[in-house]
Amino acid sequence: MKRLGTGTAAAWLAPTLAFIAMAGPFGVVGKLALDEMAWQELLLWTTIAYMAVSAVILVGYRKGLEIVPSARWGAVAGVFVIGTFLTISLALDRGEASQVIPVTASYPVFTAILAFLVLKEQLTARRLAGTCVVVVGVVLVSV
Repeated sequence: MKRLGTGTAAAWLAPTLAFIAMAGPFGVVGKLALDEMAWQELLLWTTIAYMAVSAVILVGYRKGLEIVPSARWGAVAGVFVIGTFLTISLALDRGEASQVIPVTASYPVFTAILAFLVLKEQLTARRLAGTCVVVVGVVLVSV
């Protein structure tokens, strides 16, 4: 089921702002947790939280969970979410949150390139310029 073009910026802006509101504290909270536990323990506690949230969603989701061919993308996305969590936890365990998190914020560069190549999304000059600004910011923060 495609949902592209389902509305104006208002359709995606609220969840995007919520993402920013949750991602911002993640580096600090993650670093605080890693000051008191190993990254493996943090992964286990995060898994428990995922399971609790997933249970609430599954109970409230009227359609039911279907195993269909497109479910593979959900599984692949899950692998990337876990990989992202593991690698950022390792980075936070070994570095300062104020340096690690801004560098990880350069992932939109990779996303923009993949979206262009795989999803055939448009890569306009404005988006490319914005992506370059992100790279320059990352360089400034990491030196």
